[in-house]
Amino acid sequence: MKWMISSRFLLRKGWYFPSLFVLLALWVLSLGPGLYDPSPYAHYRIYFPPNTEKSLSAADAMEQTDSLKQMVLYSVEMVRKHNWNFQLFSSVCHSKPERSVFLNGIQMPVNSRCSGIFSGLLYAILLIPLVGHRFYRKKWVLSLLAFTFLFQFIDVGGNVMGWWTNSVASRILLGFPLGMFMILALTDLFIQPRMEEDNHTTKLNSYDKY
Repeated sequence: MKWMISSRFLLRKGWYFPSLFVLLALWVLSLGPGLYDPSPYAHYRIYFPPNTEKSLSAADAMEQTDSLKQMVLYSVEMVRKHNWNFQLFSSVCHSKPERSVFLNGIQMPVNSRCSGIFSGLLYAILLIPLVGHRFYRKKWVLSLLAFTFLFQFIDVGGNVMGWWTNSVASRILLGFPLGMFMILALTDLFIQPRMEEDNHTTKLNSYDKY
C-alpha cells in the first residue's frame, strides 16, 4: 500500500514505516541508560578532571576532597563489558567519554558526532512524508552528502593537526547534516511518482483483459 504525499508522489509504506521504526529505536537506544533507567547504572559514572570537556553530575562532589578526586568509579571498558546498551554500539562507535554527551549524569553509548548522525537520520525520515518529493532524484542532495562527508574528515584532520579544537557541540552540529543527507539521498526508497503507480495499474488491467 502507498499513501499520497503530494499530487504527484506516493509514499511507499512497505519501506518507509519499517525504516522509521528502526531509526527511531536506534535513536532512543543511542541515548543510553541515562534516558530509560539511570538509577541502576549510577555506578557507571566516570570522573573527569575539571579541565576536560565534560564532567559528571557527581564531579562537584568529587572535588570536595582529594581522596574522592582520585577515585575512578568505573572505566569505559567496564561499562561496555557489563551494559548491553553500550555493547550494542561498541562495534560502530568508540564512545570516548571526553567526546560524548551525558544524560542524567550517565555517558551516552555513542559519541557526540554519532549522536548528531542518529538525530539527523531520524529527523530526515520524519520529513520524507512532508517534503520528500522536493529531494526526489536531486543531484544536489548527493553533492551535499559528499560535502558533509568531506567536512567530517576536514574537521577531524584540523583537530588532529592542532589548527582548531572541536567540541562536543560542534561534533553534534556536524554529524546532524551528515545523517540527514544520508536519508534524503535515499528518497527513492520511500516515495515514487504517481505516474509510475498509474502506469503499473494500467499494465495490470491490460493483462486482465486476456
